[in-house]
Amino acid sequence: MTYSPPQAAWYLARKRRQRVANSLTISGSPVTTATAGVAYAGFSVTAAGGQGDYTYSIAGGSLPPGLTIDAGTGAVSGTPSLAGTYSGIIIRATDIVGNHADLPAFTITVS
Repeated sequence: MTYSPPQAAWYLARKRRQRVANSLTISGSPVTTATAGVAYAGFSVTAAGGQGDYTYSIAGGSLPPGLTIDAGTGAVSGTPSLAGTYSGIIIRATDIVGNHADLPAFTITVS
């Protein structure tokens, strides 16, 4: 099969976007225990690959009240204010063109 020049350019650009999207990764080791009213030990996630700068967000579940994620650095910190089990937390890294990678779901137990 042959492609016209515009079709070939589109096809090659599409393949490049797929390779870039597939190369975006996220890593980090969540601290899964905390105590209400005591500063959380905290952790950071790191993205690599993809294109340009990254933003970090919560893509599933929710952090315990009092904990936040820094959208620019991926640092999770704060002081939890309510005991409980917070499960299904998913942190997502997104690059400047919308590719994303998710940290596997985890649970934080606040005593």
